[in-house]
Amino acid sequence: MDHTRNSPPALSGAAEHRKKIRTLLFVALAAAAMAAVCIFAWEPVTSLFADPEGFRKWVAEQGAWGPVLFVALMAFQIVVAVLPGEPLEIAAGYTFGVWGGTALCMAATLLISGAGLLLYRGLCRARRKEEKP
Repeated sequence: MDHTRNSPPALSGAAEHRKKIRTLLFVALAAAAMAAVCIFAWEPVTSLFADPEGFRKWVAEQGAWGPVLFVALMAFQIVVAVLPGEPLEIAAGYTFGVWGGTALCMAATLLISGAGLLLYRGLCRARRKEEKP
């Protein structure tokens, strides 16, 4: 059985080095972005959930956009995993009730998981096209 047919073409030394540099740069930028989010978003996010009545009032002031904004906030928390999700989940239960909060948390999880899957598939498809001779 010949496995060499399915393997990607070998990269030259310089191309392999550039690929490693790009990967390290991407990881460093992602870490810096997450650190910046933690530094700048930590205080506003935690203060928003420190007062449950204040959060409930904020959601009510948003009208019909309240649940939509909550799902967006929950989705942001899922993407930026360094922010804790438990305060959001507790706030969802307090603000929207047990079943409503659960439904909104599940909706955010479903949306972000689906978006991640589509992104992953697109990246894999693009990579497979690059590797074809």
